[in-house]
Amino acid sequence: MTKKQIVSDKATAYGIAALSIEELSQLSAYKTKTDFVDTDFFSSKSFHAMAEIVRRFKTEPLKKVSCSRDIYEHVSFLAFNTTEEFYALYFNRANKLIHSYSVSKGSVTGTVVDITGILRTGLLQRACSIALVHNHPSGNLRPSEADIEITAKVKAAAKFQDMNILDHVIVGGADNIGSYYSFADEGIL
Repeated sequence: MTKKQIVSDKATAYGIAALSIEELSQLSAYKTKTDFVDTDFFSSKSFHAMAEIVRRFKTEPLKKVSCSRDIYEHVSFLAFNTTEEFYALYFNRANKLIHSYSVSKGSVTGTVVDITGILRTGLLQRACSIALVHNHPSGNLRPSEADIEITAKVKAAAKFQDMNILDHVIVGGADNIGSYYSFADEGIL
């Protein structure tokens, strides 16, 4: 395979991660010039770091979720956000995480949740179950009426697609790191 073929065939992060050491070595000597890049990108430390990160990501085993704490640990970064964000986490039949989807990013007081987008992504990922997650930048862990309503709507819609809603976790703000609210733990799912 020529250097040009490697570049055109492996232009994605996953393509780069699939390269052998020999192919990576060939690329590291290749200078690229495209409409977007005019640099010796493939010999840069950034290129090699990106390839290693993607390679590790691809080989890292899927994380199995057995409780609300597992879900929280996956999205604990939300505690540091100053605006509200909503995520959907998708799981296979063995409750192993297969995909994370950023549903929306909003303001300090709320965000809009697209139920259709949540279910479409679940179908595309062939998910068996979903966990909903969002943060409350204020630090208040109690669900609002809107939180309860959106959870009920997603649960009802997911039921028609044979997808189960495992939980809806609310992550608190930076003032109370490590605390969260779980709809499943509280019995209101």
